[in-house]
Amino acid sequence: MERPAVQRLLLEVQAKRIDVIVVYKVDRLTRSLADFAKLVELFDAHGVSFVSVTQSFNTTTSMGRLTLNVLLSFAQFEREVTGERFATRLPPRRRKAYGWAGGSARLPVEARALHIVEDHAELVRGCSSAISKSSA
Repeated sequence: MERPAVQRLLLEVQAKRIDVIVVYKVDRLTRSLADFAKLVELFDAHGVSFVSVTQSFNTTTSMGRLTLNVLLSFAQFEREVTGERFATRLPPRRRKAYGWAGGSARLPVEARALHIVEDHAELVRGCSSAISKSSA
């Protein structure tokens, strides 16, 4: 878990400055079942309770842990399906030559400034005047 805020939270837990962690939804903390299992183990070792405002479960009972694991399994499944969907949609877009497929446009270093290409300038001027005449 590379998230800086979670790392700070874990340091506070280890320093025993926190006794309850409250989240809006469990998947806002992590969507990885493995990561969450490690977090719960750390919380238990330091006597920290875990509460979700919108999802009622109790991590101190076996039924509560089962419910939590099911919720996290679905959150992890959703994350993986979204990644797969994204990965399968990009290559066809690139093959169809849609050009930009998301993200920042990457320009070569020499194209970072605008320059008039004289070979194309006359064509552009012609198109521009044709559009101006047709809309008048």
